[in-house]
Amino acid sequence: MSSIDKSGTYALGTRTVKRLGYGAMQLAGPGVFGPPKDKQAALDVLREAV
Repeated sequence: MSSIDKSGTYALGTRTVKRLGYGAMQLAGPGVFGPPKDKQAALDVLREAV
């Protein structure tokens, strides 16, 4: 079983899709919550992911 299979599935409209993360939890400030250290860099990463 691959890592993505272990993450389960999610209903998205009429489809069932596998969960997938972008690894962006650490874009926020220390401890995951709060503003990022470098807001512009965080926005650049998110724009590139999309």
